[in-house]
Order: sequence, then C-alpha cells, then structure tokens
Amino acid sequence: MFKKYLYPLLVFLFFVVFSCSNPNLTSTGVEKGATESSVSVSTNVSDAYSGSNNDVMLQGFHWLTWKYGTWNIITNNATAIKNGGFTMVWLPPPSKAASSEGYLPTQWRDLNSSNGTQAQLQAALNALNTNGVKPIADIVINHRCGSTNWADFTNPSFSSNNAAVCKDDEWGQGTGAYDSGSGYGMKFLSRIGNIILRTPIYFIVTIDLIPSFY
Repeated sequence: MFKKYLYPLLVFLFFVVFSCSNPNLTSTGVEKGATESSVSVSTNVSDAYSGSNNDVMLQGFHWLTWKYGTWNIITNNATAIKNGGFTMVWLPPPSKAASSEGYLPTQWRDLNSSNGTQAQLQAALNALNTNGVKPIADIVINHRCGSTNWADFTNPSFSSNNAAVCKDDEWGQGTGAYDSGSGYGMKFLSRIGNIILRTPIYFIVTIDLIPSFY
C-alpha cells in the first residue's frame, strides 16, 4: 500500500522543490514575461463557490493512474474533490492512444482508452458536474499517431493524411506546408467532431513546442 502512494508523493515533492527555485519566476510565482493578474487568496473554502475567488484546479491524474482506472477514481472521489475546495479537475487526454498515458492519440473519436471506457468517462464527468466541479480535458493538438503505422489516421481521417503532416517532418512522407510554428487555433475542435458526452466539459488546448518554434 505504501509503494502505491510513494510515486505520486515523490512527483509532487519534485515539482514543489523545483518550482520554488525556478529563476524564471517572479515573486508571485508567475513566469517572467507572462502577464500577472491580481489573485485574491482566501482560506475560506466557500469563497470558491461564491465567485469571490479564482477557480482552484486539481490535477486528477499522474503518469501511472491509468493502471488503477482513472475515470473510476474520479467518479468515486468527486464529492471529496468538491469538499476539498477544488472547482476544476484537470483530466488526461480522453481518446484512444498508442501510449497508456494518453498523449499519443490514434483515434480522437474513440473514447475507450487506458483510463477506462467511454461509459466510465461519462460517469466521471457526470459526477464532477453534479458536484459543481468543472472537468478539464487535456488536448495537445499536434500530438497524433496513425492507427497501424506512422500516419494512417482514422476516426477521423483527413482528406489527405499525408498533407496533414508537415513537409519537413522526420517521417519524410508529409506533403503539407513546412513547419512555421504558427498557432492552429480552435480549428482542431471541429476536426474532432461528434464526440457525444452528455455533460459539459472544458478543454486545455495546447501545442507541444520544440526549440525551433521560438
């Protein structure tokens, strides 16, 4: 039982120690160059629900949570999450993926993943929304794998799978434009399409940057 909780505890301590010593952070914990906004701090949990404080987000997974059934864990702890004062839960990528952690999605519209089935995901979202907690889906829009090899994208496919890959990608068979580093915006969500979840869900939509983008 001790070993089960040792790994997430060590990960937590790692980020606490290194985030506190980051020379790129200001005294308020905001990265230099970023826009700082005023944040009211309160020890009163009810403030989170009254609108007098900012949302408080809980990371609802770690790198090995999928082994224990992420969606069921969220469902079973939704009330405790609310009672802890959290108003948002950051969830791992929901789609079927080549990696158990979910960050190498193969089929965006297949919501049966290492974290659980689509029905279990739906139950987790329902439990969070019932408790007034906003579920946040983690989507990295330039992460995608083919179904059987590098770029045979399915569910959905693109009008040209090769054209969906940058011409200078290491695969060597992409026919799209050269990588410019430009943002892709919210067009990505229109490509997912038809993901039917009968409850509100929010998205963290990011692009995984590489040094040549800067």
